[in-house]
Amino acid sequence: GVCELKQEHSIEKLAAKYGVNRASKVVGLPISPHAPLLPAGEGDQVIDCREYLSCVGGLLHISQVSRPDIAYAVGALTRFSTKPTRTHLDAAINCIRYLYATKDRVIRYVRDPVKAGRNIPFVLNYKPSEDDGTMPCDADYAGSHDSRSCSGMICFLNGGPISWASKIQK
Repeated sequence: GVCELKQEHSIEKLAAKYGVNRASKVVGLPISPHAPLLPAGEGDQVIDCREYLSCVGGLLHISQVSRPDIAYAVGALTRFSTKPTRTHLDAAINCIRYLYATKDRVIRYVRDPVKAGRNIPFVLNYKPSEDDGTMPCDADYAGSHDSRSCSGMICFLNGGPISWASKIQK
């Protein structure tokens, strides 16, 4: 009666590749609101984009499969794929630190015992909620460096998210 999606192994593998471990600084957000990510300017140290793309690609995979909480952060990081700087790579590694600190989080779907017609142990304590079948969304109204809005949405069913996105509007 319960299905869980987790990527603990993928998170640990990505963390090991970028030197994130238990001794690393723990962060509470996938991306810092105080570190503005801007395109590379004159004098900025541009890094090897293959290393950056590898890091962001690992984050993108995890985001799309089981971690909607990092969708905005990963979307913001992908905007700097052509000329990443050390600041951008540090922000991506910060997101890995967040994932590593929260690697035990899962998406959990619970079958409704009434609809299933079976007895599921009371321990699950599942009751259909008002979140089922809903899709909240929001936008930041031109909050990015290029004055374009970022919108996000998440759709819930059976107690867990089934679809999510964070995109820059045209």
